[in-house]
Amino acid sequence: MKKKTTFSERRRGFAPFCLSLCFFMAVGGAISPLGAVEKDRGNEEQRTTQTVKQVLNYVEANSNYVIMYSKGLLQALDKQVSIQLDGEKVEQILKELASAAGLECKINGWQVIVAPKDVAVHSPQQADNVKVAGHVIDEMGESVPGANISVKGQAGKGTVSDIDGNFTLDVPRGSVLVVSFVGYVSVEYKVEGSVSNLRLQLHPDAETLDEVVVVGYGMQRQSSITGAISSVKADELKGITSPSVSNLLQGKVAGVVATSTSGQPGAGVSIRIRGTGSIQGNQEALWVIDGVVGSSSAELNPNDIESISILKDGSATALYGSRGANGVIQVTTKRAKMGTSQVGLSAKFGVSTLQRGKLRMMNGAEYYDYLYEAFTNAGTLQNQVWLQPYLREANFDWWDYATQNALTQNYNISYQFGNDKIRSYIAGDYYTEDGT
Repeated sequence: MKKKTTFSERRRGFAPFCLSLCFFMAVGGAISPLGAVEKDRGNEEQRTTQTVKQVLNYVEANSNYVIMYSKGLLQALDKQVSIQLDGEKVEQILKELASAAGLECKINGWQVIVAPKDVAVHSPQQADNVKVAGHVIDEMGESVPGANISVKGQAGKGTVSDIDGNFTLDVPRGSVLVVSFVGYVSVEYKVEGSVSNLRLQLHPDAETLDEVVVVGYGMQRQSSITGAISSVKADELKGITSPSVSNLLQGKVAGVVATSTSGQPGAGVSIRIRGTGSIQGNQEALWVIDGVVGSSSAELNPNDIESISILKDGSATALYGSRGANGVIQVTTKRAKMGTSQVGLSAKFGVSTLQRGKLRMMNGAEYYDYLYEAFTNAGTLQNQVWLQPYLREANFDWWDYATQNALTQNYNISYQFGNDKIRSYIAGDYYTEDGT
């Protein structure tokens, strides 16, 4: 009995010791190598040279934190840093890493966000802005209200002269001011410092004002026209191979929108001048060819055109009444010149290709796997008896089979003759376009 009593007392003393030992072992195992417990500082620090990425991987592998950074930081991850890792806290490691690599490490809950440090960029232009106040005048010394004053090379920075032609603008020192107005030659002025009484004089653009434009009542100089009229010369239409005059106007005139009616080769183009003028009525512009009113330009040879005038507003189209409500397109064809006898021949060739964008097409195996997975997820795979494994080897290029490089050909021949009694101009055109 005495032996049993002694043995029982020893077990009671040993059991709490074992439980305490297991508890501290469990707690010690739960603390990561980068936890709050530090090693003895009496030992010499062992600093290792590693990349930023290796240090971040070490922190993530030995703690409960998740490292997060943007793609713009990829180059900085290869930078070499010398940091003491063993026995250091996570906060201390991140602090040393941020200092050595020029980064900013912020702990947010269980996340460690790594980002480049914000660098304050000094802008000398902002610190060296100068004030320019001036007055815009014309060739007669009169004020020019509404003149546009902008800073060259800086979009959106500028102002407009007031009713007295005055303006005020803060600009960087050394910048160039550009002063422009409709019908005048633009003027440039380099800003060297603050100016309070700058005078900028504009001169008329003689070349633009003396240009002759065909209008409803005949031909007038550009300087005497008050209506909204745009003109396209024959030189601007060169280099374009098209059977339709409407196609030639695409992107050539402001306020004129030309859209293809279909994808058929040689299909015509629908033209809208200053938007849609009617919901259910006729929306096509009125065509006038050499003073004769027509309905379209389908039968007009583009190579025979001398100039095109687009009449946009009511004052320009007043001669044609309600027929010109959607705008008027006036076409002047070529005429033989006095004292000439000339034969002209031209040939143009082109190739059209149907584009499918930058999409990469699937091959047979990829498309089979795609359909197999889709039908499996939908639960209808058993109904797709046609989906057989041999289709993985089928790689027929249906796009290449259904499309082709289309050839476009245009031949034009003309003859003109003129003397003091008679002038004649004869031309013929052949155009063919294959479908893609």
